This record gives sequence, structure tokens and C-alpha cells, in this order.
Amino acid sequence: MSYTGQLKATLPDGSPMKGNIEIVVTSSRRGGYYGYGYYRNGYKELFRKRFKVPVNGVVDFIVPGSEIPSTVKLLSLKAKYKNKSLAYHDPKHWHSPSNSYISLERIITPLKVGSIAKVMFDFTTNTETKNIDFHYQIFCRGKLVAQGRKLHAVDYQPSMKTSKNSKNEEMFTSRGFIEFVVTQKMVPSCRLLLFHVRDDREIVADNMLIDVEDTLENKVDVRFAESIRKPGEPTRLIITAAPGSQVAVTAVDKSVHLLKGGNELTQDDAINVLSSQDVGPSRRYRRNLCGYQPHWVRWDASKAFKDSGIIYFSDLTVKCERPVNYYSYLHYRWKSGRARPLLASAKSRGPQATGRPIVTPKKKQETKSKPLNIRKEFPRHGSGQRKLSTSYREDGELKLRFLTR
Repeated sequence: MSYTGQLKATLPDGSPMKGNIEIVVTSSRRGGYYGYGYYRNGYKELFRKRFKVPVNGVVDFIVPGSEIPSTVKLLSLKAKYKNKSLAYHDPKHWHSPSNSYISLERIITPLKVGSIAKVMFDFTTNTETKNIDFHYQIFCRGKLVAQGRKLHAVDYQPSMKTSKNSKNEEMFTSRGFIEFVVTQKMVPSCRLLLFHVRDDREIVADNMLIDVEDTLENKVDVRFAESIRKPGEPTRLIITAAPGSQVAVTAVDKSVHLLKGGNELTQDDAINVLSSQDVGPSRRYRRNLCGYQPHWVRWDASKAFKDSGIIYFSDLTVKCERPVNYYSYLHYRWKSGRARPLLASAKSRGPQATGRPIVTPKKKQETKSKPLNIRKEFPRHGSGQRKLSTSYREDGELKLRFLTR
């Protein structure tokens, strides 16, 4: 299955940078926590490509499924700028007892209202499955605006690559699509939830955020028939809007707007109000200094429903509990040198006194305070120089961060 992600490259002031970014994806066949330490010795490079940073500073990238072997347990993403690694991310696959997954293909360009959207997706299923009934639901600002279902015929061929899951089923990857009409209710963005139910009552799901062009339902246009008129001459004011619209018009002297403070109501203000009503996870980036998911993070199909803003009640297998392999975590601690020595047994320590121990206070050592070094001269940055920072180190280059799920 392919992997899609986003990388944001900005300057310290939040403005997008200009230039090229190189993204490197490596993999490991050995699973483990943190994706670091001794596991990184067995990594193999799968994908390397240079991208030109667009105007918004967000780079969309796709790692083809043909580049990712089925035996891969862990992916490691690295972003480089001028041969310097500035951002890291180790995504982990969602847990499924049957190794069944759905991966929606990201739509990069915003959809237009009135058009028919076609969303491609990859999914895994066993070789004995003939047909799969996919269900999709589209939510906007916490409301269900569209839904449907599609019966997909499984096109398994004996020449396809397969792998066995924990239930000893032969699994393979197939591809499908769904279509829906983009309506005004989906502005400015909507959340697509796609799922199907296996024969063993396990739910396989995925979701993603879809951007729609910022258009208002009732477009109002106000203009004068003539561009220039002299005082005392008649003129015409032409107003274009939907039938039955109420348009309020006021007239003030032009000098009133010379010192305006940007408090006029614009279309962007209306779109921002609609965007603030999204009930899904926040788009605000939460900084992770190490870039790796903790070992206790276990995502499954329930995350797709949660990210869509849904509270579900079902007797199906939506949340798949997976016990944490604590031994592997201790093994990682031992290999990385972070494990603490075991405490001695009670017999080897001898008799112990009960009650509160007597602690002798230690005298504070007097230290001489160092004189403050006050800087009085500061270099000026010319037009050709940029003072930048990174998410992980201050090296005067760039701030990079992965915006992946």
C-alpha cells in the first residue's frame, strides 16, 4: 500500500520558504518501539526524491506501494535541506487483527462546488473474498452532508503477491474508488470516512480531510454603471445576487476609509468562521521533539471515526485492543543503555528500620556569581540573508515539520 504525507517548510515568522526539499524514506523489517537505537542499524532506503516547495509551504508527497515491501514493519521519514537532516517522523501502521487496511489517496487540489469528486483508495483483503460493500460518509462542521455505499468486486489474480495474516489468511492489496457530488454544504472542508465490515465483524476504516474551494452560496456583486460621474449627474447602482436576497447599501465619503484598520467584513472572514466549526482533530501542530511515536500509542480503526468527529455505539469490532509487548520495551532499554540496574533483594540489604528515616541536611556550597555578559553590538541581516531556525536545532537554515497522521 502507498503512503501519503505532508511536509511543511516555513521561516521562523511563519512565511513559507523557497527552495527544494529532499525527502528520504527508509524501512526496517524488525519492529520495535521508538524506531531508534539498535533497530536503525537494519534500515534500508526505499524512497528518495527532491520536491520544490510550493507557495503555501506545504509539500505533498506519495511513496508508491510498489516501493514498500509487505515485510516492512516500520517506516522512517527524514527531510533534508542543503544536505542537512532537519525533520524526522516514524509513522506506524494501524493495528488490525486480520491485517486489513484501507488507505485513501490524498486529494491535493481543492474540489469545486458542483463537480464530481473521485477518490481512489487501496485496501487489503483475503484471496477468498468476492465482493466488498464499502460505506462512505462525509461530514462538514459536525453534520452528515452526504453518504453512500459501493459494491466493489475483488479482482484477485494468482500472479498477485500475497502475505499471510495472524489468522493464516492469504492477503493481497487491491484498488478501488468512490464518487460523490461536491455540494455547497461541504465548504470550506469536509471529512471523508470510508469503511467496510469483514465477515468476522471487524471494521476496517480510514478517513481524510478534503479541501473545497472557498465559495459562498450567494455571491453578491455591487458596482456602478459608469466608472466616473461628475457631481450632480445621475448614475445607476447595479446589484447582482440570488432572487429574494436582501442587500443593505450604505454610502460614506471615501476619506473615511483612508485610515481604516482592516475591520471590514470580507469573504475570508466568513470562511474562517466556517472553518472554526470543524469538530475533528485540531490542525494545530503539536511539537514532538524526538519525532517518534511512543511505544504505548496504538491506533486502530476507531481513530478514523474519532477524527471524523463521530461517537459510535456498535457491537462490531471497531477498537482492536493490542497488548503492549513489555519485554521488547525492556530489551530496547537494555540495548540503548538506558536501563537502570536492578535493586538488591531485601535479604542482601540486611535489616531495615521502619518509620521515617533521619535525613541530615546538607550545607549549601557557596558559589561565586559570574558577571553578566551584556551584548551591545548586533549584526544586521541584509536583504540576501535569512535568520531561520529548525524544529530540532538552531542552525540558521530552516524550520521543517511533518504533517502526517
